[in-house]
Amino acid sequence: MSSPSTQKITFEQLPIFPLPNTVLLPGQQLPLHIFEPRYRQMTQDILDGIGYVVITLIDENSNAESQQFSRVGTVGKLIAHQKLNDGRFNILLEGIVRVTLEEITSNKLYRQVSCKLFSEDQDQDILDNTDWIAVISMISLLQQFTKKQGSTVEFSMPTNETRSTTIFRATDRFVSEPKLRQGILEATTLKQRTILLTDRLTTIYADMLRSSPKPKTSR
Repeated sequence: MSSPSTQKITFEQLPIFPLPNTVLLPGQQLPLHIFEPRYRQMTQDILDGIGYVVITLIDENSNAESQQFSRVGTVGKLIAHQKLNDGRFNILLEGIVRVTLEEITSNKLYRQVSCKLFSEDQDQDILDNTDWIAVISMISLLQQFTKKQGSTVEFSMPTNETRSTTIFRATDRFVSEPKLRQGILEATTLKQRTILLTDRLTTIYADMLRSSPKPKTSR
């Protein structure tokens, strides 16, 4: 079932922007500088009415000519843009929804895909309290540790936010590795996404502990 945020999206034909080392997550924002002619055309088409583009991760093993991409991506809505005098663009996208992709014939300079809403677990926002407490505890530990080191980790926990949204937002904040971000994007349950995130946060915390200066002991 489509939500109000997806009812205006024409899933049968959307432009696709495959990117290296970049995974757009639902609810998160992605600034991009557009300079290639094909993507200038794409951006103008988006501005002229399409309104949306699919962002997906380029397969690191593909060559420059074929440029294979992941078959799960995120539909991004163009929410701000700046057209430069030489035809380049600065744009800002916001992730709307996950989709599965199938490339279709394109008469444009850029590639196009047909999309389907990503198949989710029916109770996607239901999560065992044990798993939820584990991920929130790790975020809290990171915040406490960095504060002791004289810096801060900015991450708020709004009470009116769904747990699914929080997990995607925390992933965007704490996970930089493209493969892991893609794995979290493709996970079919909230539990799977939460466990993947918790494991990564645990590793980050352990690495921070190992690299922190050891307290001096008196003799």
